[in-house]
Amino acid sequence: MTPTPASDATQPGQPVTTGMDEQSTMPPGSPQTPDAGTQPGAQGQPGPTQGESATQMQAGREGAGTDANAQVAVMTDEEAAAVVDAINTGEIEMARLAKTRAANNRVREFATMMIRDHSEAKKKQEQITQRMGMRAKSNDLSKRLEEDGNRTLATLRTLKGKDFDDAYMDAQVRAHSEALNVLQNQVIPSVRNKELRTHFEVIKPKVEAHLTHARELQGKISQGQT
Repeated sequence: MTPTPASDATQPGQPVTTGMDEQSTMPPGSPQTPDAGTQPGAQGQPGPTQGESATQMQAGREGAGTDANAQVAVMTDEEAAAVVDAINTGEIEMARLAKTRAANNRVREFATMMIRDHSEAKKKQEQITQRMGMRAKSNDLSKRLEEDGNRTLATLRTLKGKDFDDAYMDAQVRAHSEALNVLQNQVIPSVRNKELRTHFEVIKPKVEAHLTHARELQGKISQGQT
């Protein structure tokens, strides 16, 4: 018999090879081996990359899409005490200067309220920490707040009259905005001691009220309404 010559034609029942990935020619039900580093940890999710644990990967997924400004910076009770003390001290020092430099009676009245409220908050915190045997621990945030307060004071000392009033109220809006943010997003969520946390929760609405008052007074002064 004459041997049948080899043909390139595809025989019936044989899979068609197109040069694409071999996976396209594997029969149904055959196991597929994913490339390294792409094994799915869950349906529709990429697997951990080399050097990344499953725990790290899950933490990354849970944190994805979170606003960085809303993330809580964890601190100890001692560090939280130092942060709030820096806020209160800065407010008291600026207000004392305003009592002697402000030209507007409404600004001087606001400064008087700042001295009263922040002095009370400072004293109450000292009573709590002394009862607990706690000492405030300086940290990056408390140091920055102190430095910001000192720079603001240095600027205010060069001003007088309406220029001082404008600058002081601008500073009060900035300072109370930051104080509220720090209390709400960093201090209160971090504090473990119940009494200290309650104290910070009590002063938070007072800081909110100070901020509202400062914004109203800032607007009136800038428009010459007081």
